[in-house]
Amino acid sequence: MSEIPEKDLPPGRHRVLREHLMREISNETPPPARGAAWRRPAFVAPAVAAVLSVAVVLGVAVTRDARDGNRPRPAKERHQAAAEVLERIAKAAEKRPGPEGVRDDQFVYIKSQDDYMEATHDDTCPVPSHDLTDREIWKAVDGKRWGLDRSESGRYEEKINPKFMANDKPPSDYREVEALPTDPDALYDWLHKGSNPRARSHDAAFRTATTILSDNIVPPEVSAALFRAVAKLPGVTVVKDAEDAEDALGRGGVAIGRTDKDMKERTDWIFDEKTLEYLGERQVYAGKATSGRCGTTKPGDLLTSKAITERAVVDKAGEQP
Repeated sequence: MSEIPEKDLPPGRHRVLREHLMREISNETPPPARGAAWRRPAFVAPAVAAVLSVAVVLGVAVTRDARDGNRPRPAKERHQAAAEVLERIAKAAEKRPGPEGVRDDQFVYIKSQDDYMEATHDDTCPVPSHDLTDREIWKAVDGKRWGLDRSESGRYEEKINPKFMANDKPPSDYREVEALPTDPDALYDWLHKGSNPRARSHDAAFRTATTILSDNIVPPEVSAALFRAVAKLPGVTVVKDAEDAEDALGRGGVAIGRTDKDMKERTDWIFDEKTLEYLGERQVYAGKATSGRCGTTKPGDLLTSKAITERAVVDKAGEQP
């Protein structure tokens, strides 16, 4: 069988490949100890600059007391710092203008640069390609008409079936997103119950919030409520490493992250440092270092990343703003 190029795979297939990789990792064994662990190369100066930037722009204390011997702050303090950042992001979202006069016969347009999983020749050991893929999607505002998913400037194109969108949870169309609760407590409950009654975990709630934020145009009031609801989730933290606070295009800023124990990965939301607007996301491996037939996987290894470059409402599927 010939090798399968990453760019020829449908976007949904990349998600399947990533999940397959995580299953493969789960079945592998930890490598033999080789002395002190080194997470991955990082330059001190950019990291310090990013930390100071977050402290100045957001008013969040990210320094450590020297008397602690550089030990991480308690989980409660880390969560409180993230809640403060998310509150500022929510306030910025409330002030940001949303789309006006959106009609049911229109389409939500989202353009992004994505770093997906790449299939090997036998499709058993998918790996991150680290080659960016252009992607454009058009989704019917009312979710009742065929949409379009296009990548590599039209090299790959797939129609989005409205029947699949109708059964998709979390919501995939603008009208459903628009109807989400604007009260943070109500939206917090919905994230745990309304999206999928059988998936009530905090991990599932954060995954749902990530999909809503990344794959839609979210009205300002819903967006603000979403950030405040996520601030209530245990395990949400401010990402301090400069390299981690970047989207697929390397646009740095402020990052909020949470580790999904089920998926063994940490998802980071990246926000612009000045405007606090959502830029994109990234997933990194968060399990134990493993070694097996698919190679060695270390904590902090990049799995996927995404950079949103444009969002708009257009009249037809395939039409660009």
